[in-house]
Amino acid sequence: MNLGLGAPVTLALLAGNGFFVATEFALVAARRPRLERAAVQDQQLSGRLGEEESRERDAESLSA
Repeated sequence: MNLGLGAPVTLALLAGNGFFVATEFALVAARRPRLERAAVQDQQLSGRLGEEESRERDAESLSA
């Protein structure tokens, strides 16, 4: 491949790759707040479930 054709093709491939990398970063960054909210909700749920399990264990130990 000669330089007259190789250089534009290489630049086009680099530009296309840069576009897709930038798009991927944007998608990942956009979902971070949603993931953080889900993590907080999950922690709250697991805390409530843990309280219920400990109450059930206490009730079982009292009845035994």
